[in-house]
Amino acid sequence: MATLLDYKNVPFYVIANDSNKFSQVINSLSEYLDRYKFIANDSVGELYSAEIGLKELRIEIGL
Repeated sequence: MATLLDYKNVPFYVIANDSNKFSQVINSLSEYLDRYKFIANDSVGELYSAEIGLKELRIEIGL
């Protein structure tokens, strides 16, 4: 945690399966509540697919 405190203005994304456990931990650290964002494991694949789709679209339209 000491190293993470050096990055006070940087948001962190927690990728996990259990949002309840994330909520329990983050609520005990209320000063960091706005810095940490929960992302479900299932969403990572969707985000990756969307990024690939955007990259292909850019190539198709010449950006």
